[in-house]
Amino acid sequence: MWLNLFEQEEEAQKRMEQLTKTDNDTKRIMTVPGVGPPTAVRMLIHIGGDIERFKHSGQFAASICLVPKQNSTGGNTTLNGITKCGSKRLRSN
Repeated sequence: MWLNLFEQEEEAQKRMEQLTKTDNDTKRIMTVPGVGPPTAVRMLIHIGGDIERFKHSGQFAASICLVPKQNSTGGNTTLNGITKCGSKRLRSN
């Protein structure tokens, strides 16, 4: 059973690497520093092939929950660290 799972994982890894070599969108995503093949494929899946649905980069960042946490009191807004409410897989390497 473990050997079968290991073979399936290797096959999925090969398909992912092949996709990153042939797909122009994943190649563009991987030009961002720190983004490798797994993250590029996950982002492409998240986008769903229609990047035009995001009007600006802030909307895309909000869709994967990479936005600063906000605290406001008395009319003052303070931006803290990035929230981690979105897809854990998309943030992992």
